[in-house]
Amino acid sequence: MGRAPNVNDYKWELYNVADDFSEADGLAAKEPKKLRELQDLFWAEAAKYNVLPLDNSKAERFDVSLRPSLTRGRTEFTYYPGMIRPEGSAPDFKNKSYRITADVQIPEGGAEGLLMTQGGRFNGFGLYLLQSRPVFHYSLVGVNRTTLAAQDRLTSGKHTVTVDFKYDGGGIGKGGLVTLVVD
Repeated sequence: MGRAPNVNDYKWELYNVADDFSEADGLAAKEPKKLRELQDLFWAEAAKYNVLPLDNSKAERFDVSLRPSLTRGRTEFTYYPGMIRPEGSAPDFKNKSYRITADVQIPEGGAEGLLMTQGGRFNGFGLYLLQSRPVFHYSLVGVNRTTLAAQDRLTSGKHTVTVDFKYDGGGIGKGGLVTLVVD
């Protein structure tokens, strides 16, 4: 991976948004004194609010595979009711096949609720019960959503719900086949 651009490498821009809301008329070359005044103000405020040094490694910070990991190489994770986790302490499901198994106890009268989730508002998946039916839902940045639900309600008692994802391979972000199995 190449060197991330340094904040000092960026080209500063200057606009008068009161008169040019679309920022069509760049003023940096025409108003170098004003640009310098605002740059100095920027650095003073950055120091005042303790945000220096500026970190420009956004892509590297988002890629948890580049960080030290307690989960790397593990193939089995067990979660118990009430557990929460940040991404760095959970399995990495990206670009690989996986299986999720949930042992559930359905009470008389049925059950609803989340069994497992990975991701956030814009991307990820969840396994849950809806009116005692197992449901697997996957969202790709909110644009492509896939839901797979069992036809039958689970009866009261113990059940095992399994989601099996077979990755198609062939590169980053390729699809796969999801199978939802009960017992």
